Amino acid sequence: MVVIIVGIISAAIAPIFTSGFQAFISARNLSAMSAGGELAMDRMSIEMRGIDPSADFNASTLPSATQFKFLQNGTTAVTYSVSGTSLNRNSNLLASNVQSLSLSYFNSGGTALTPPLTLANAQSIWLVTILLQLSTTQGSESLTTTIYLRSGPINR
Repeated sequence: MVVIIVGIISAAIAPIFTSGFQAFISARNLSAMSAGGELAMDRMSIEMRGIDPSADFNASTLPSATQFKFLQNGTTAVTYSVSGTSLNRNSNLLASNVQSLSLSYFNSGGTALTPPLTLANAQSIWLVTILLQLSTTQGSESLTTTIYLRSGPINR
């Protein structure tokens, strides 16, 4: 008799525990996705902020609307781009579950520089706006930041 009562109570309570565990797992996955995206944005922001447009862009490292290329220390090419659902710095994974990466460029007068950029346009970049869209089956998130390049054609 006790076994039957415990079985009935367990059957009634099981859906409550199941939905609670599913909510916990969904929240954990969304939190991990968001944290990964924020870390990737921080990494990109820190590196981009130190770029000298007059020295760190050349004909082979021109930024586009979906990837950012530049020379680090004048010699090493660095590329931020999306491959599948992964945001990469060269071949190193920065974030997963990436739906898209969009980059916008502006000169010191606030005029948008429309890709494909010429070398002269790339060397006149004053600020960069990054839009990173992340998505999983549990939800999606958009992260945006604007970066003023520290070195450039005008002293800041």
